Formats: sequence, structure tokens, C-alpha cells
Amino acid sequence: MTLAETGQVMDLLAAAYPRFYANDDGNTEIVLEMWASLFQPYPVELVLAAVKAHIVTGTRGFPPVIGQIMAKIRQITQPEERSEQEAWSLVRRAIGNGIYGSEEEFARLPKDIQAVVHDPAQLRVWAMDGQFNENVVSSNFMRSYRTRMEHVREFQALPQDVQALAARMGGGLALSPGETEREALPPKSA
Repeated sequence: MTLAETGQVMDLLAAAYPRFYANDDGNTEIVLEMWASLFQPYPVELVLAAVKAHIVTGTRGFPPVIGQIMAKIRQITQPEERSEQEAWSLVRRAIGNGIYGSEEEFARLPKDIQAVVHDPAQLRVWAMDGQFNENVVSSNFMRSYRTRMEHVREFQALPQDVQALAARMGGGLALSPGETEREALPPKSA
């Protein structure tokens, strides 16, 4: 999104929230540049759609902050993520064939679940455990899955240049081999 396109977004916000944009406090140029820099990777149509979504769903009567619009963009562009229970269901099915087919079962699991299970040997251990307590294992798995998905969402919320910096500095999102950030939040399973 360009600086001129950012002006369109700010005009929309000023029209929707006239009381908050009535006074020019001298920061208009700074605010415009900040919004333009943070939304630069996105097409103006997407940002406008996110602003409109905020306007029609917001009930507090305040204009949005940048983070709220970023959240709306993610809501619009990313598929619904798999629930913890759905993820566990896939793991439970894999455990059922884990004694002799742990490698194949692990390979069938989606990348986000593979990142939590870590490797095929874990499926085999669970499958062979004579004292396997599904309640304990499922609870631990779902907690780990939830934590990972929160980390992925937070990382994806960062501006692209910050994500790149984090990757260069070694603090980026730890992905399983071959996984991209887009694959980290897969569509909800059917």
C-alpha cells in the first residue's frame, strides 16, 4: 500500500469516526507514514476491507489501532485453523498404526501437528506403551498444540521486515523441515 492509498484508508476512518479526527494535532503526517509503512505489503483493497470490517463489527465507537486492522486482515486472509481436538484426533488415529507404521503415519500428519509430535518415534512410543493414558497424553498434546498455534499467530502478526530480522537473528518461528509460515496455520480439517 502506498502513501497515497493510505490516505484513502485514513479518509475512510475520518468519515466513520469524525469526532476523533476533527482536530489536526500536527501528527497527521507521522500517522500516515506509520500506517503506510506497516501496511506496505498489503493491497489497499485488503486494508480497506479490514477497516470496513472493523467499522461494521466494532461496538465501542472508537477508531481502530493498527493491531486491530492487522487482526482483521489475518481473519480475512487466513483459513480457520484446526482445533486442538481435531489435531489430537489425527494424532490418535496415527497412534493406532504407530507400532509398525509410525514413519508413514507421521508423514501423513499435517506440518503443524508434526511440529508438536516432533518425530515418528514418538508415535511408536505411544503405540507401544502398555500403560498409555490417553487423557494425560491428549491433554499434554493439546496444550503444546495450543501454545504452538499462539506462537505462530503472534509471529505472523509481526510486520514482514520484523519476521525477516527475527529469522536472520535466529529468533524466528521454529518450523518443521519443509514447513513455511503459511503452512503453520492449516485449514480446518473436514
